Amino acid sequence: ITKIIRGIILYFSVAYYVRSKRELDVMWWSLCATVVWVAAMALADRYVLGTYRAALPFHHPNLLSLYSCVTVPILIAGATAQVSIRLRAACAFCCLLGAGCVILSISRMGFATLVVVSGGALLVCTGFRITPQNIAVLLIALLAGSAMVYKSWDQLNARYESATLEEEYAEDGSSGRGMYLNLARLIINDHFFGVGLNNWSWYVSAEYGELIGRYYYPYAGVNEA
Repeated sequence: ITKIIRGIILYFSVAYYVRSKRELDVMWWSLCATVVWVAAMALADRYVLGTYRAALPFHHPNLLSLYSCVTVPILIAGATAQVSIRLRAACAFCCLLGAGCVILSISRMGFATLVVVSGGALLVCTGFRITPQNIAVLLIALLAGSAMVYKSWDQLNARYESATLEEEYAEDGSSGRGMYLNLARLIINDHFFGVGLNNWSWYVSAEYGELIGRYYYPYAGVNEA
């Protein structure tokens, strides 16, 4: 609970501080630098270490995808803002890097989310106006995105075909998304309002996992991983 409160305080502190053009420029340049580093780590994870689903610098591919889906819309705002050409170019380049990270993570939900949030950000930031400049931006984004999808289509297609929606969400499923839905049903039967923030793993490991044939090592204590 205190983590959530701290996060809200941090959000409003940043929103209060980032008011002038100078702070916005600093924020965008900092974000660009971070995305470049994240993309370099993800590329090394895939092409140097040979990882099928890139995850670095995070510990899970879905976190790499999530981070990228959050940062790309902010970078799109920078690429279409009234700032220096150099900053706009950097933001546009980092948008492509962020999209590439989602593709390297081979996250199905991440890829769909990226398409939606990127499209929405482009429409909002261009003001829904049809101008030669906006058309050029959209065409460049589509071409670059299509090229990256084409390059990684084999992996993406294999990931999408690894399981159907029916298999993922089967009511008697003991794996995939169906497993989490079954666990949620079991928990709600005993605890209508849930088991509390951040307590899912504790209860699944100690009590509910074995009810659907999934066995985990229970936590040794509240301070143990």
